[in-house]
Amino acid sequence: MPVHLTALCFLDSSLTNSTHQTFMSSRPHSFSSYAQFPVLMDKAVKKRLALRQWRDQILGSEHALRTALTSCEIHSGSNVELSHPLAARWPRTESHILDNLLSALAQLADARQKATQARQELARADSHVKQAEEQRATQLMLGLLLLIVLIGIWFLIRWFDDSTLRAAKQQQEDSRRRSEAAAADFQAAKAEALRALQRFQNTTQRLMAEEFEEDAVNWHQVLQSLPVFFRGDWSAEAWKAHDFSSSHRAPFWLAGMASEQLGHGGTPYMMPVLMPLLGGQMTTLLKGSAADSLALMHGLVLQLATMIPYGATFTLLDPSGAGRAFPMQRSLPFLRPIGVDIARDLESVWDDIGRIIKTHLDAEVHSFDQLPEQTQANERYEFIFAANFPDGYDRRTIETLQKIAKNGPVAGKYLFIQHSDAKQLPRDLSWQDFGGMAVVDIQNPPKPVLEGMAVQMLRGPDGTVQTLALQHLNAAKPPEHNVEWSHLTGDDPTAWWTQRADTLIEAPVGSVSRGNHIHLWFGVQRDGRPCAHGILGAMPGSGKSNLYHVFICGLATRYSPEELNLYLIDGKMGVEFQAYRRLPHARAVALNSAPELSRSVLAELVAEMERRNELFGRLKVVDLPAYRNVGSPDGPRPRIVLMIDEYQELFEDDRMNQASAHLLTLAQQGRSAGIHLLLGSQRFGAAGMLNQAAVFGSIHLRIAMRMSQSDVQGLTEFGRNGRRLVEQCDIPGKVVVNSNSGDDNSNEFGKVALLDHVRRASLLEALEKKADREWPAEQRFATVVFDGREQPNFSENPQMVDLIRLPHRPDETAWRKIAVAPVHEQGFGVPDWYAGERPMALWVGQELNVHGQARVILRRRAMENVLLVGENLNATYGILAGLLCSVAVGQASGDFKLHLVDRAIPGTPWEGLLDSVCSRIFDCHSQSPNCVLTKEARVATRWLDEWTLELQRRSTLEEAELQRQPTWLLVIAGADRMPPLAKVTSTFGSTVDSPDGEKLKSIYVSGPILGLHVVMSFPSASSLKQCLDRAQLEHFKHRVVTQMADGDSFLLLGNDQAAKLQRGNSRPVFAICQDTAGGTSVKFKPYTVDAQISWSEQLSSLVPHLNRWKETHHVNG
Repeated sequence: MPVHLTALCFLDSSLTNSTHQTFMSSRPHSFSSYAQFPVLMDKAVKKRLALRQWRDQILGSEHALRTALTSCEIHSGSNVELSHPLAARWPRTESHILDNLLSALAQLADARQKATQARQELARADSHVKQAEEQRATQLMLGLLLLIVLIGIWFLIRWFDDSTLRAAKQQQEDSRRRSEAAAADFQAAKAEALRALQRFQNTTQRLMAEEFEEDAVNWHQVLQSLPVFFRGDWSAEAWKAHDFSSSHRAPFWLAGMASEQLGHGGTPYMMPVLMPLLGGQMTTLLKGSAADSLALMHGLVLQLATMIPYGATFTLLDPSGAGRAFPMQRSLPFLRPIGVDIARDLESVWDDIGRIIKTHLDAEVHSFDQLPEQTQANERYEFIFAANFPDGYDRRTIETLQKIAKNGPVAGKYLFIQHSDAKQLPRDLSWQDFGGMAVVDIQNPPKPVLEGMAVQMLRGPDGTVQTLALQHLNAAKPPEHNVEWSHLTGDDPTAWWTQRADTLIEAPVGSVSRGNHIHLWFGVQRDGRPCAHGILGAMPGSGKSNLYHVFICGLATRYSPEELNLYLIDGKMGVEFQAYRRLPHARAVALNSAPELSRSVLAELVAEMERRNELFGRLKVVDLPAYRNVGSPDGPRPRIVLMIDEYQELFEDDRMNQASAHLLTLAQQGRSAGIHLLLGSQRFGAAGMLNQAAVFGSIHLRIAMRMSQSDVQGLTEFGRNGRRLVEQCDIPGKVVVNSNSGDDNSNEFGKVALLDHVRRASLLEALEKKADREWPAEQRFATVVFDGREQPNFSENPQMVDLIRLPHRPDETAWRKIAVAPVHEQGFGVPDWYAGERPMALWVGQELNVHGQARVILRRRAMENVLLVGENLNATYGILAGLLCSVAVGQASGDFKLHLVDRAIPGTPWEGLLDSVCSRIFDCHSQSPNCVLTKEARVATRWLDEWTLELQRRSTLEEAELQRQPTWLLVIAGADRMPPLAKVTSTFGSTVDSPDGEKLKSIYVSGPILGLHVVMSFPSASSLKQCLDRAQLEHFKHRVVTQMADGDSFLLLGNDQAAKLQRGNSRPVFAICQDTAGGTSVKFKPYTVDAQISWSEQLSSLVPHLNRWKETHHVNG
């Protein structure tokens, strides 16, 4: 098990380990978290240095110990002691190694002591022998000298006695043997000590290797927690595992990797070589050979593109190589277009720098890097790469780059220069003019943070890996950073509708910077500055539709419907305003609008303007604010905003130039009447538009979103600065707003808030509920909904909706007031509506104008019968369903009686529709029902007898009594399938009416003036001729026809208009409603069986109002 030697050498490992764990667990992606990484690197380096110092101490002590052992001799002054950093803290798992070494050293000391003692004993023995020999020699000399005397004899005797000497020599020999044995033991102990030391060293080396390996592994794990571009791994496997949707706003970029090899294998210790980037406030200069610096630049481009995916724009300059230095440029998410005039294009970068500083930086926020991430994402960083610099760069370009280098970083724009030795800067230009500069010299790489590490500079991956990485990048586009709707407008309905539209209307639509919103407005500001109308230019996919939604909903929450009305028109292919069918403020919503309908809206607003001006003239006020200042004596006149998307379609097939004339009138005179235009298109101008300069001269508000480069270059609605801002609208939602007629100092650049369909639906539902609670029904108006591709819905008929919103069914006086009122005042526009004729309005569809609803009005006059002819039975039965609903809305139950013959072919989509309508809206099951229905022809013939008797009865009544009689309606759907009504051949061979045909004839000839009316439908003119001849046809003054042949059209209408209705298209279905007596003919879109809103749903919305009227009638009765 590895031993944590750092703890043994008193290094605070908790400092680095805890930091590693925190960093790895956080998986940093933000600038603030990455700012900690250099601190972490510093701590890791300190730990590595501590390990190195500890290793050196270990090796030094072991070397000293070995030296001491090697030089240790018996005669040395002291024993060899174990002096080692681990001696006191040796791991238990390795105790035998230490014990062996300590035992060997102890044995060595004991052997040395014994050898020393043996040597000392030998020395004493040698001394004794020497003394004995010296004594013997002395005795010999004395014996010879004193031989002459008697005493000399004694000494000689002593000399001949050598026992003492022999004893001394014997002792000497014994001591020598013992000394030699002790010396041998000492050498053996010394050898064993050296072997024990070697085992000890092997163990410490293993422990050190394990510790260094553990440190390398831990640091490797930290590096692995970094994204692929910060660990220098360009392998395909690494890029495949990379999360391309994450952004990594780091204050550095990776220039290379430094590695340390310890020689024992294992995990290499790698340390990133980092260079300053975000927040570094300096330019980066790449030096070296062309190949090496280009390879480094390629890696850097890929690194930056994946660091901040979809959060950075690249500006790539290579004038000398025509762009060859950047083979990846087509795959980068955002690329600033660079043309031939590089200096001019760089001026756009310089303008952006000034705009960002002016818009976003202040006393609290000093640089782009301190802005909220959402603002950074909307504005985006920009990295300018100048390849082969200064080769091919003219003086103006270099000077612009110098300005960008010194001022760009504070605005999030960074310059990278790949230096080429091929050319030098112009003589009077200096590198110092680029400001602070970080130099990366590939030939002399940066000094590694740890001595002895080898630095390998970064190179870009091969083409295959680069393509792979960019493909993954393009496939992982992150969600847009959007301005939230809630940041602009509150969600509390109680706070809505609090603004007044006396002088202006305005609504925030987006943000310029922190807390600064972009407003769209119309009217007059307090300083007297006007904004009459607006125009919006934006290509598809730019966020134009969302801008409409944000502006509409912003206005609708600020102003009540009594303060503001909206007219919303989509072009032929548009359905963006679909959601506003029930918006309380919407007077008209046109979807997929045909040019003629759009022009009719313009005509209506011109008429409204004239009506208002006439009113203001009578009251002697000059404009809408003045009218409101005197208390709105003729009732509220809300401001009106007309929004037309794809307004250029107004001028299609406009042979009379009506659209141009109406636009000019409204543009020049509409503001005083409180009428404002907002025109939208892919570009500002429109083909076929007359008086364009005069119209645009009155359009103060100019709005631009993403546009094509050619359209931007041709813009005259914005000045130079404005056009450059429009070029920056490169993602959906970015917008340039100028409410001062394009003045170049009045541009606002920002991003529109996002209002998704779910939130919008919830918002519109809340607005509708608020209107139900707070807006009296009698003051409301129904929204006119027109869909150019779909058939109309009866439940959206504004005239009908206005009626059923009334608290009770209108009486005769109220009916006349409604009928004679102009259509713009929620009336029918029918001046000859007299109660004595018991008029009955029957709606059949929608006319091709703002207020028109196609209808038949039955009166008690001659020929007041209805014919429906056409092969499109889908439309025929839809018209009949609308007719039945009209009867239920317009007539009280006692005022009519309905006989319905439904001869629909079994199995068709319209089979059962009329039965369903009648059963839900009429009292069909009482003892005296006002509606009876049959599918049988024989039953229908019996009804003819009943009708004949009623005709005879009414013929005898006085006028007053006759007027009180209820209106009877005989509706025969599919009269061609009524054999009893078909003409027969007489005995003379002529064609005559059948007996039942004669009864029917008497009814439709004499009945209308008596209140008996006939409605019949035929699939074709030929089938009609089986029942009616030309003379009888004249008794049906109301004729509703769909597409038919020329001859049939002439028979029924007297012209060929019915033959030209569809013009090769089956949808939408058109029809003509003609009053032959009145000489009027109207083209319209009929109700159909396959309505956009199902008939079941339409009836569900209608029945509650009819029931409420019945209850009110019973209470009043």
